[in-house]
Amino acid sequence: MTGMRRGRARWILLALILVAWGLRLYRLDAQSLWYDEGVTAQVVQQGLVELTRWTANDIQPPLYYYIVAGWIRLAGISEWALRFPSAAWGVLAIPLIYVLGRRLFDRKVGLLAALLAAGSPLYVYYSQEARMYTQLTALGLLVAYASLRVLQADDVRARRRWWIVLVAATLAAAYTHYFAFFLLAALAVAVGILLLLRSPLHALRSTPYAPRSTPPARRSLALEALIASAIVILGYLPWLPFVLRRYRVDASYWQGQLKLGEALRHTWIHFTLGAPETLVEADAIPLSWGFAVVVVLALLLCFLRRRRGAWACVYLLGYLAIPVVLILVLSSRTPKFNPRYLMLASPALWLLIAAGTLQSPISILQKAIMSIALLFILASFGYANHSWFTDERVRKAQFRDAAWYVRAHIAKDEAVILVSGHMSPVWDYYAGGLPRVRLPDIDVLDVNAVLDYSVGDRLAEALAGKHGAWLILWQDEVVDPAGVVADILEQVGAELRVDRAFRHVGVRHFRWPADAQFQGKPPIAYPVRINFGGKVWLLGHNQRRDGELRVYWQAQGSLSEDLKVTGELVDEAGNVWGRLSDRRLSAYEFPTFRWRPGQTTVGRYALPADPGTPPGTYRLRVRVYPEGGVPLEVLDAAGAPQGQVAILAPVRVPRVIPGARPESLALARRLDQAVAPNLVLIGVGALPLSAIPGDLITVETWWWPEWVLSPGLAWQMWWEQGDRRYDVEVGALTGTVPFPSERWPVRVAVRGLHRVRVPREARGGPVVLYGQVVDGEGRPLGEPIALGQVWATSVERLFEAPPVRWRSDVVFGDRVRLVGVNVVRERVSPGQMLAVTVVWQAIAAMDRSYTAFVHLLGPDGRVVAQEDHVPGRGARPTTSWLPGEVVLDRFDLTLPAELPSGRYTLEIGLYDANQPGLPRLPLDIGGDAVRLGEIVVPEDAQTRLLEEAGFVLDWCQGGIDV
Repeated sequence: MTGMRRGRARWILLALILVAWGLRLYRLDAQSLWYDEGVTAQVVQQGLVELTRWTANDIQPPLYYYIVAGWIRLAGISEWALRFPSAAWGVLAIPLIYVLGRRLFDRKVGLLAALLAAGSPLYVYYSQEARMYTQLTALGLLVAYASLRVLQADDVRARRRWWIVLVAATLAAAYTHYFAFFLLAALAVAVGILLLLRSPLHALRSTPYAPRSTPPARRSLALEALIASAIVILGYLPWLPFVLRRYRVDASYWQGQLKLGEALRHTWIHFTLGAPETLVEADAIPLSWGFAVVVVLALLLCFLRRRRGAWACVYLLGYLAIPVVLILVLSSRTPKFNPRYLMLASPALWLLIAAGTLQSPISILQKAIMSIALLFILASFGYANHSWFTDERVRKAQFRDAAWYVRAHIAKDEAVILVSGHMSPVWDYYAGGLPRVRLPDIDVLDVNAVLDYSVGDRLAEALAGKHGAWLILWQDEVVDPAGVVADILEQVGAELRVDRAFRHVGVRHFRWPADAQFQGKPPIAYPVRINFGGKVWLLGHNQRRDGELRVYWQAQGSLSEDLKVTGELVDEAGNVWGRLSDRRLSAYEFPTFRWRPGQTTVGRYALPADPGTPPGTYRLRVRVYPEGGVPLEVLDAAGAPQGQVAILAPVRVPRVIPGARPESLALARRLDQAVAPNLVLIGVGALPLSAIPGDLITVETWWWPEWVLSPGLAWQMWWEQGDRRYDVEVGALTGTVPFPSERWPVRVAVRGLHRVRVPREARGGPVVLYGQVVDGEGRPLGEPIALGQVWATSVERLFEAPPVRWRSDVVFGDRVRLVGVNVVRERVSPGQMLAVTVVWQAIAAMDRSYTAFVHLLGPDGRVVAQEDHVPGRGARPTTSWLPGEVVLDRFDLTLPAELPSGRYTLEIGLYDANQPGLPRLPLDIGGDAVRLGEIVVPEDAQTRLLEEAGFVLDWCQGGIDV
């Protein structure tokens, strides 16, 4: 192994360099520049002063740009010319990794490491990108090599030459990328350890290429190292203020916590296979496990070498691990992380694999295993590189194709809108002559520069005289996550079809009439102003023709919670036709903790209608809640809670929602019975097991039209109990949302939801529900069908009102009389519960379920405690009340612990929770709520104790009527 001749090694190295050139120059300009490369193209065309000023405000130092700027003066500004310096640095890394491996081990280790570096998909990819990462990696190798030469130099003159190389390479790396400091720190630690421990220093100096010699005195080396460090610091001092300022003001990433597991996974597949840039992650993960096995074996074998080799492995392990750990620690505090930032440490990985693989075998089996491991690595490299050159799934963002397409199709009266505006360098490289608008108008991505509807004013100014625009989208999920710009354009005009798609770049085309007016406010068709918990306003909604809902929100202040919205699509009767799945109020990429106070944004909600839902007008019940918390209260103008539900109406379902498969429907009873010409009743849903006579229940039906139906078909239902029949009003086949039969689409399952009242006269026991289709004149079609049975529960009904403490006798909406109120006690301490029993009496039968509320009002009229519920806490809905029936309804109000002493009043009423705005039932005497009674909160603890004792005495004597 150690006897390879120098000449042979050089020829092999030359062959590897030629292979590296071939891989790095192959299809060098085949793909479009992406954004970072566009920035390079823009910056290097500037003058020296402008270039320096620009990089001082950027997140990268200027050396790479200086080099490319000088190169393009000779070679031009083509994609090939821009990328060639990266390819050259990528090739330079091959001899550098060879000489480093030779210094640490021997020529064979150096050559194998050079082979791995030549074929590495990671290095091939970044050698074909007009950025500084191959330059940084090569300079890092030079720093590592120069530091070894300093340690191995036999005389002061030679050591001084290598100190000069080391200082120059260190400064060059630091002026190439800020993260070079992490590699410099790793190498400084390694050299420091070698200076402290004489034995490792001897071991490192005793490689086959550098025979054992007397090392320089540690004190002398330490002094030289301090001088070199001082020179580096002085050399970097002019740039240091810009580094610190960018660290403080960099807003190109979201605040948060780094996901360590995800970062490590991405780093590993990036190091080994260049994924996901060269290979899709799903394909890379299985191969990465193979690499993990190879690396573990190589490390074990590396440390099993004689002592000299073991310390070289420790040196490489520090080279690899310390920058990775430091960068991950930094990213955990400011989580702007990309695996490419760690590329500068990757040469150590190939050197470790080479050193472990070429450990002198102790058996034929070991040699076979390591040969298989090398074949696996090289085959994986070939697979990933082939993917990079040929797989459309890993292509760079297609700015070139998008720009050429727009250039070929744009009209004279059209402009280009760039969202995000900071993509302009790469767009201008390909389409610099086209009129454009940058939204937002920024040079560097800023996650805080989120667009809102005030951008409409900017569009009105920039697009004056224009009748169309091409909307180019890239990183729009950061600056326009809610799609505000597209929403504005859709409101003033129409979107036209773009017949091509471009990877990672969105292209949309809009035209508008000459009289179109851009507005700097949200286009709300149905405005409301609903206050959710003092945190967000619900401002209203509009709806696209395809049914998509646009719901508009506004932050009332700074928000720390991740608020979510959920809800149901209901009809006027309260039947649920679909559910709005729990989701963020706006886009997923725009959680509420990123909203600015007063900022208006939009949520785009797919129509939450289940398959089979018929066309018609509905409403959306919505609730807002923090992640993991309870729903926010809806507050009125005075800040009083009004329940947790808000209503958005109207919501249109434009057509029958397709997608219901008859064979997969969850039905309580499958019928598949022809009930009319061309009409099959697939089945019915489950009926409740029991119900109180007078209750309204929902009956679900599923229909299948085989062909066009006759007009006027209807659905007749009735109850039977023994020999008695109770007819139900004839209704539509679809129930509470009428949908004329002649408009039904053919062979599309249609759902019906019917509200049916259990007969008030029904006796305790089972009652059976029947149904039958009738024609437009009421004639039955087909045979009656038993739909199911319900157990009519006997209920004790009260028709005589009990005595009440505070009598009212006011009437709500000609439907309900408030007889009065009883309380357990009239004096209550803060923090205690106030039990209130409301006595209602039905005047007429009701088809709507009303919600009752009891508020405790302070002297200023504000609500201090409340409870809202369906009477009987859901057990006695108003739809089950019989005329004249008396219902006792218990409310428990918990008083706040810090409630001031004073006199408080009860407020009582009813409202319809299924209607927009939660309308209350009006009183016959005017108003919509009754105030009565007086609750006293005492002033001091002693009085409260006496009142507690008096309450207990009254209770024991039976003097309290609940």
